[in-house]
Amino acid sequence: MADFGVKVENPSEGVYVIPNAGYDNPKEFTVEGDASSASYPLALAAITGGKITVDGIGSSSLQGDANFCRVLEKMGCTVNQTKESTTVTGPPVGTLKAVDVDMSEVTDTFMTAAVVMASTNGGTCRITNIANQRVKECDRIAAMATEFTKCGIVSRELPDGLEIDGVVDAPDVLGATGADIHCYKDHRIAMSFGVLGSLWPGIHVMDKGCTDKTFPSFWNDLSLVFGLDSKPWLPAEESEGAADSVQESMVLIGMRGAGKTTFARAAAAYLTYELVDVDDEIARAVGPSIRSSPRTAGQPSALRRRWLRSGVSNGRRRSTWSSHAAAAWSRVRQTATCCSPAGSRLYGWSATSTSSKRT
Repeated sequence: MADFGVKVENPSEGVYVIPNAGYDNPKEFTVEGDASSASYPLALAAITGGKITVDGIGSSSLQGDANFCRVLEKMGCTVNQTKESTTVTGPPVGTLKAVDVDMSEVTDTFMTAAVVMASTNGGTCRITNIANQRVKECDRIAAMATEFTKCGIVSRELPDGLEIDGVVDAPDVLGATGADIHCYKDHRIAMSFGVLGSLWPGIHVMDKGCTDKTFPSFWNDLSLVFGLDSKPWLPAEESEGAADSVQESMVLIGMRGAGKTTFARAAAAYLTYELVDVDDEIARAVGPSIRSSPRTAGQPSALRRRWLRSGVSNGRRRSTWSSHAAAAWSRVRQTATCCSPAGSRLYGWSATSTSSKRT
């Protein structure tokens, strides 16, 4: 508020006096990046011995997690932080030091720190004062201990933290069978183990989609920005025959008139995919075209109203919208699939164009 010309007074603890002064827009105002999300690329530098700079998060940040880099510094990383950027340079792989840290001011990044600590050069790392992390998307302390065990990493829960025994080389279990990481629908668990997977092979993140909450481009950035080999994966029992039954696909969802069909036609031609337009499939099942149906300002089209009704009209029985949709959907399901690490699924749509690979 001070940046916008409003001087807030704080005469005593918990008391703020805000004058009715009106705002004065500055000529420039920098919106900070998300410091918690910035912890993952910084951890990548630490765990792989690389160098990464994150712009938009520096010493002037108001976010506590902007100090995550100081945890990495204690472990042996070189940190250079300006007011608006943070650079971390990791030491050679296998030389990170075990540390005992109070992470009460950077609690949301404790999982990022934990996977880095798993690769320290022997010794036991200890994270404390993060009891609030037991009541987040899940009990994150218990979750990390459980998933570390799958990776062959020894860890111990504390009432307010976690102990981790670091190892330099990847545990044998990762090379033998790998570890299927259950994410508990928690974006931070998924991204933290994604960081660990940059160092050790065999890390299988089973719910990569949960990162959409805060970092939807995370997996693409791992590949395109950081050059890591991040790709879809299916458990052995689910992947049998997957080459024949699972097809990569593109599903476009959006408001009418947004350009889905135009884009889908161009994409299908370029990718040699078969184009499936859901509007056309519904019209094929019902009769009139959605595009040619009359519309009343502010009201659903007459065709849509007819689909939504059930009963007898003009002497013949009309089906409900759901039955028409099901008929069209059965056609779409025959030609399109949507790949995910847990299997093949096709998700909902609204007057959507769908392009899928030819079978």
